[in-house]
Amino acid sequence: KVLRSETMQYEVNELAFNEDGSALFVASANGVDVMGKYPSLERTFNLNIGKSYTLCASPDGKTVAAGTYGSTVSLFETEELGCRLTLMRYDQYVKALSFSHDSRYLALFEVNGNAVEVTDAATGACVNTVVTPYARKIGAVAWSPVAHIRAYSCGEHVFLNTSPFTPVVLPQTTHVAAPPMFDGRGMPPTTMMPPMGSAVHMPGVMLPQQAASRVAMPYRR
Repeated sequence: KVLRSETMQYEVNELAFNEDGSALFVASANGVDVMGKYPSLERTFNLNIGKSYTLCASPDGKTVAAGTYGSTVSLFETEELGCRLTLMRYDQYVKALSFSHDSRYLALFEVNGNAVEVTDAATGACVNTVVTPYARKIGAVAWSPVAHIRAYSCGEHVFLNTSPFTPVVLPQTTHVAAPPMFDGRGMPPTTMMPPMGSAVHMPGVMLPQQAASRVAMPYRR
């Protein structure tokens, strides 16, 4: 039984509900549309991050991660729809995203990559990278619903990875990326901001104070 249908202006790439099912996130060439007021499917907000290929909602319902064709991954708070982190360290667009069962980690891989990256969802730091033993690109990735066990595929092979995470040691003087102002192709600029005080900043991670311009915009037809 079809409860409701809605025709979008762009091809839809991926869908994700929030925790209580009151909103549906839609990734497309229009960025990420937020369909609220369930089950009316009325488009209420747009997360203006450029052409979006993939997205994933965290099990705790607090975060939605979205990957763009501009090779970035943005993490949004589902309640206020504010962008709290943007990862900009990828050479190609991210094909798939998956949160761990406790929402602490985000697993992802690039479209033609042969490695699965595990990122701390709170800080944006890369805590683990697993390279496949085959010179073939990753096809899919998923977390166990009860433990920090990752499954990923490479061609006809499927792997389970339970190795302990190895945190990345960051230098004391690194730069944080400036807020991207996306053009029509969804491409961010390459300029960098100077270090902020004595705080440690992760390369390729845009922190909340730099993400002020990346907010949800009311949807206008």
